[in-house]
Amino acid sequence: MSKDSCIIRHFKHYGEISENDEALLADLEKSPSEVKADQILWQEGDSAREFCTLSRGWAYSFRHMEDGSRQILEIYLPGDIIGLREFAFKDRLTGVAMLEDGVICHFPHRV
Repeated sequence: MSKDSCIIRHFKHYGEISENDEALLADLEKSPSEVKADQILWQEGDSAREFCTLSRGWAYSFRHMEDGSRQILEIYLPGDIIGLREFAFKDRLTGVAMLEDGVICHFPHRV
């Protein structure tokens, strides 16, 4: 498997994984897209059609408050999976944006 795979490195940090599992994780990084700093990946309430892995850069999840401010909920680093918690829901529970330029790899809800 690819030595450059940050998601595989991420999972190996927690324990050994089989070659089969490595192949499944590598599939999550087959569709890289470059994204820019401040780019919104999705908004709260958008349809939850996919999740993605963060291959390069930092991102964060947020929620808009009633007073118009934005509450930062979580910071994502390379190797993290973004949107997996919402995978069972029809709509997004939070928005996600990039903190800096980066690369994400999309994984659709249904292939």
